[in-house]
Amino acid sequence: MRNYFSHILEGGWNVAVRNLGTGSILKDRTTPFQIIPNTWRTWAADPFLFEHNGTVYIFAELFDYIERKGGLGYTSLRDGKWTSWKVIIRESFHMSYPNLFKMGNEIYMIPESSGGHSLRLYHAITFPDEWKLEKIIAQNVDWVDTTFFRWDGVLSAVTTDVSEEENHIDYLLKFNDQCDLISQVEIKERHTEYSRSGGNFFLVDGHEIRVSQDCSKHYGGAMIFSEFIPERLCENGIEPELLHLHPNDIVVTQNHAWTGLHTYNSIEHYEVIDIERKHFNPFGIASRFLSKLR
Repeated sequence: MRNYFSHILEGGWNVAVRNLGTGSILKDRTTPFQIIPNTWRTWAADPFLFEHNGTVYIFAELFDYIERKGGLGYTSLRDGKWTSWKVIIRESFHMSYPNLFKMGNEIYMIPESSGGHSLRLYHAITFPDEWKLEKIIAQNVDWVDTTFFRWDGVLSAVTTDVSEEENHIDYLLKFNDQCDLISQVEIKERHTEYSRSGGNFFLVDGHEIRVSQDCSKHYGGAMIFSEFIPERLCENGIEPELLHLHPNDIVVTQNHAWTGLHTYNSIEHYEVIDIERKHFNPFGIASRFLSKLR
């Protein structure tokens, strides 16, 4: 019976949010996160909070059950309620991890686009709905979950190269003010199963905090929070953990057998996570059946 259910159930993610400020997760695991409902066609993961002109947005991967790949979309907080998810960017390949940032008065996004073997910069023409591909920063790369920070005034990032399935490599990237890649240095990471990024860096009590994923048992199984010391990054890799957070360590408004937890982001008054559970998906069953017929 268990083998039967394993064939009809598949993993799916939900985004959950709570009204607490940056870094509260380090001390408060009892205030519940509220699930934002998925649409009938997509589930949501890799959430990033962004505030613009007084409105709070969550951008996320929206995985399409029918097309079997992710696009990018958002929900916004209107009159105390989160709107339905809206897709804004679709490509011919899978996309996720929509990392937004401002440069001057302009809003940009560098999502995970390893399915297109590239690192891409998108520019908001009319925020939040209209975006254009500004440039391809790097080609013939399989970099995932590229996460940005400023180090001595220079736009920098940590990324993970997954081109070799059993031999992931982390890199420190640096960019100029036009977002051109100017350097790429390998990080001497001893534990790559714990180093894949899981959200933006954030500051708590004067300490920079790094979020990464525990992929030791399966992809996105848990989250790790550790202090981030840029000048030691390339030689030391990830620092000793401050918190190792599993799905059953937090409270969510819906009670399910949660199996994964792999993104955390925050702004001044909100924290957001994504959380995984097994669920029945007829589109997934049909897709697997059709793939066997081809």
